[in-house]
Amino acid sequence: MSEALLKALIALKDAVREQNEIKKAQAAEDLKKNLGGIQGSGRRSEIDLSNADPGSGGIEAIHKSFERDVNIVEFQKRADDVYILSKVLGVDPRTTKLYGTLFEPISNLRKAMDTATSGSGAEWVPTGFSSDLIRRVELALKVPALHPRVNMPQDPFKVPALIGFSTARLGVENTAPTASGVTTANVTLDAKKLITYVPLSYELEEDSIIAVLPLIKEDIVKALARAQENAMLNGDTSGTHMDSDVTNAEDVRKAWKGYRKLTLPACKTDMANAPLSVAALFGIRKLMARYGVEVNELAYVLGIAGFMDIIDDQNVYTVDKYGPGATILTGELGRVGGIPIIVSEYVREDLNASGVYDGTTTNRTVAHLVRRDGFLMGDRRDVLVEADRNIKTQSIDLVSSQRVACSPRYDTSTEKIMAMVYNIAV
Repeated sequence: MSEALLKALIALKDAVREQNEIKKAQAAEDLKKNLGGIQGSGRRSEIDLSNADPGSGGIEAIHKSFERDVNIVEFQKRADDVYILSKVLGVDPRTTKLYGTLFEPISNLRKAMDTATSGSGAEWVPTGFSSDLIRRVELALKVPALHPRVNMPQDPFKVPALIGFSTARLGVENTAPTASGVTTANVTLDAKKLITYVPLSYELEEDSIIAVLPLIKEDIVKALARAQENAMLNGDTSGTHMDSDVTNAEDVRKAWKGYRKLTLPACKTDMANAPLSVAALFGIRKLMARYGVEVNELAYVLGIAGFMDIIDDQNVYTVDKYGPGATILTGELGRVGGIPIIVSEYVREDLNASGVYDGTTTNRTVAHLVRRDGFLMGDRRDVLVEADRNIKTQSIDLVSSQRVACSPRYDTSTEKIMAMVYNIAV
């Protein structure tokens, strides 16, 4: 990072801190009143951050270097708005009036920086998402966030694994020891593209698009997060999906094999159409054998119905059974046996007695116990936003995508890295 840009960053931090809440509110009001409309150029535009050089001083690297500073985070959010607006309108970010207002509340920074000179502010033109938006995608995740994530420098990407260990033996004098070997393998991460498409009307101009920018950002966050979570729980790459209603080739549940598909028969417990119980959750932990011992490496994943059953379970309902954390006092339940509970709306509650969807019996659900280090998530490319003006439909096509991968870290045909209760009454 150049000395001039570093000084500019310091000026930014100092200047933003000087602003009180009244000035911020006034600046927001002025922003809404003074924006003018700008027509798009009709040119398709895209930004790909997959090959961004962290040391180049680009806007993403700068943002990430200061991402814990609340003042910088506020600036990041404003820059995200400028970026999305420029994608929707198909124009250079600097031609929008919103870009002009980006620096208005921090005049000291404007004086310190020249946006036309490299190393003195040119890198601050919003050409990609700040770390704020990308971080929000990650925080929105519930189930995938349980597992370790790695950056994928290429696709596919192999991670070495040690699945068999050497054996120590008793040494015998004047006798060569028996050879002992280790067993190695690879975990292969194969990136899949998750994509969301939002058509916007031509009638949306710069003035009107400002109002919907927060909604667009939230939609990007939720769409990509939900896709990963749905695939983690209900994924199946078989020719015929285990659920009869998953037939579309674009369905995210075809991205990779998830918990329900990979759970071994020996690690399943039939609830016999009864409500979920604490005893059943303890029972499937036992089925995992050595993989179910370490509390800090485990997590329960329940649907809403299963979660409500556990809250109402008498083993955790009263103070004498569960102590001051009893649900009768708190109305919530975060752990069972020290293992955290994750509640996901993508745990299906319309399954049959076998734990799959058949369209006939649709009043059963499942509950999972999973080993956190049992899966590995891979990130091949962060969020990419592309915009194109479709003259035939008179719309602006806004497409957001991300390339991610997921793979078990162990051989799921033999290793008990997860367990499941099925045939739970809804």
